[in-house]
Amino acid sequence: MAIKILGGLAAENFVSNETNEKQIDIQRTLFNERFTNGVQLRVDHDYTNGQPLEELIKKVNSLDIPYIVHGPAENLGVDLGQTCDQANKFTEYKSEYPHARWDFFNKEAIDNAHEIAKLKNSLDSKVILHIGYAPYEFPYDPVMKELQSSGNFAKDEETIKKHLNMIKKFLENYMENIPINIETVPFLRLDSSKKLSDICYGFGSLPEQMKDLLKYAKGDVVIDFTHSEVTANQMKEWQFFFKNPRNYEKLIKEFLELNVSKFTHFSGHTKGLWDVHDGFIKPETKDEYAHGVVLSALQELNKRHNDIYIALEIKWNDLENSKREIDAFYEQYKL
Repeated sequence: MAIKILGGLAAENFVSNETNEKQIDIQRTLFNERFTNGVQLRVDHDYTNGQPLEELIKKVNSLDIPYIVHGPAENLGVDLGQTCDQANKFTEYKSEYPHARWDFFNKEAIDNAHEIAKLKNSLDSKVILHIGYAPYEFPYDPVMKELQSSGNFAKDEETIKKHLNMIKKFLENYMENIPINIETVPFLRLDSSKKLSDICYGFGSLPEQMKDLLKYAKGDVVIDFTHSEVTANQMKEWQFFFKNPRNYEKLIKEFLELNVSKFTHFSGHTKGLWDVHDGFIKPETKDEYAHGVVLSALQELNKRHNDIYIALEIKWNDLENSKREIDAFYEQYKL
């Protein structure tokens, strides 16, 4: 029984310019020196839709390292709720192809990610997905208690239901033969320059919601511990946004009541309301309470699966620093 660490690469490492050889070499070295047991390979949109997939397949096979596939997400233009195009990927695609539809754009990217997930070195045929988002317009102002009875709740719930139905329809119509694992995600602020009210509601942020979504998807829950901690932080800060606020420990325990994958994500702890990746080395990333929550969850998953994989979503641009991050993680999370 053991924790197995996955490094990280993206499809563009294989098909853009030669400067990405550094990142590929770092992952090869970490694997060969047994710091990692493979990589999480992010298959994004630019190198699937409109690009020759055969070339990418050839280069991924040439890596000759075990991997799992993280499918395209909102920062790559793929969102089953057709709401959040965080980096304007779909917008750019549509400007070039005016008749493009977001659902087809989503499907093509996920189909191609699935082709990569079926290759010989893949550890799992399932594609990990951020399932989607809905616009969330409720104003952020916890001081103004009268907002709770302003009527905006009903408006938002109607919008959320509409986009949830869109996601379910997509899963039923397009994903019959593609197994996926759904990743836990928090709410998202679209852009740091926007107001705090400019928020996207993240489907898969709550256990009860995930349970409902899994009726339509062939797969399990992938717990991203950092994402779930962000959700718990948001529940604490914005209590009246949630019908059933929970702390981090209760949130994770409820996720563990579902079918949970042996693959997990983690980038370290945060006290913030947005997804940050501070790693494991800095003293300020230590959090005794949150550490206990994660360690307990890992112990439970280890009992269920024997081996569990943790994709460390940290910066992988320096070999020696990457080794220190991994060593620090192992020191903090001995099972």
